[in-house]
Amino acid sequence: MAQAGELLGVAEAAMGGPAAPAPAALAAAAVGRAGLAPRDLGGVIAVRGPGSFTGLRVALASAWALHQALGIPAAAITTFEALALQLPAEAFPALALIDALRGEWFAQLFAAGAPPEPRNAPDRLPLVALAALGARTAIGFGESAPPGGLVADRWIAAVPLAGPAARWLSLHPPVWEPSLLLQPLYLRAPTPEVRLGAAPDDRPA
Repeated sequence: MAQAGELLGVAEAAMGGPAAPAPAALAAAAVGRAGLAPRDLGGVIAVRGPGSFTGLRVALASAWALHQALGIPAAAITTFEALALQLPAEAFPALALIDALRGEWFAQLFAAGAPPEPRNAPDRLPLVALAALGARTAIGFGESAPPGGLVADRWIAAVPLAGPAARWLSLHPPVWEPSLLLQPLYLRAPTPEVRLGAAPDDRPA
């Protein structure tokens, strides 16, 4: 959580598996570390994807529950928008990337702006299509990095989304639209992966 560009409290955990903490518990931990109570929140914002099929649904439902229980404004941004918020102005035009597996990436191109301005609709693209977009920079998590130099001049490894997004959005509040919490962004149907001795997992969607 953040106020006036200052990060007040953050709680992060690896998601997936039966031991993963609930998003509501992480939110409560972040509020507690800031020395505040839930009633002090001025709004709640969630990331609506693309991402883990199950993880998105749980996170969005938790944000909706906070919105309803506390009577506070709510909104959601995409994973691409959250990635683009980490970039300096000179990095644009920039591609926000998520590894979609099978030689494809979920991608969206952004131009400089406050917030960064989408230049195309989110899509699932092969490497050759990414290269044709003419990005100066590409950003994503480590596993999302395409082969070096083929997509953009520079690759930036993203940090966890919550902190940078919270700082930026506390200075530039979004349009509060709680219905976005009911609209997860999926660019492909989930692909179940069953491993012996483990609960079923799901791929990025």
